[in-house]
Amino acid sequence: MNDYERAEGDIGKIYRILKEKNYFQESDYNARYLPQLQRNMRQFQNVSTKLAVAALKPKEFVTWHNQNVPTLSYDENNFQLEVMTLLCQHGLSTFELFKRFMLNILDLEKINAKTNSKLKTTSMLGDLVNSLKQILVTKTTQIDNLIDVEFRNTLAHDSWYLENNIFKFVSTKGKNHELSVNDVYHHVVKIWFVNREITKKYTEDFYPEIVELYEKGLGTIMNEAMPMYQED
Repeated sequence: MNDYERAEGDIGKIYRILKEKNYFQESDYNARYLPQLQRNMRQFQNVSTKLAVAALKPKEFVTWHNQNVPTLSYDENNFQLEVMTLLCQHGLSTFELFKRFMLNILDLEKINAKTNSKLKTTSMLGDLVNSLKQILVTKTTQIDNLIDVEFRNTLAHDSWYLENNIFKFVSTKGKNHELSVNDVYHHVVKIWFVNREITKKYTEDFYPEIVELYEKGLGTIMNEAMPMYQED
């Protein structure tokens, strides 16, 4: 079982518990934000292509670029930084879409009463995650694995940098972190996958009439992009 299969199983369990406890509510989020969801999926596909080039043919691409655009030439390090910047921006975008989605489809009044929280549609991701942990007491580890708030904050606060192609940042608790490029995009893929799976399950349950539309649009992009990240 690879990491995405484990994530899919954990997402299914968490979604099922929230549904059984009636924490979901009907929302027109998918209709209101469909263009943004489609843009996010296309961005993921585009970034995937750049990542493949950066991993497999960086020297060839830089040579080609400098030969064809000599007035705007750059080196391999700058190319890697460009790709990482795009990846981080996309990761933050996905975290924000996921947070907005959850705060729209969850019955915040009911959750607040249960957890003594003060969630509203503009709340921070960390506040949402803390409230979910109180509801899903036995699922704390799974939630932390699926929704890495510390990584999200690093992207939001723009506190990362590259050193010898290693992604480095200091957490809000003062701990130094080092991630390979591969680790970074797996972090991004994870939240993208979580967002995709929960959106799909919610759509199937509350708006089955648009499932076909969803799959033809977002699902097709998902199937095109995800094979690049499957583990052996």
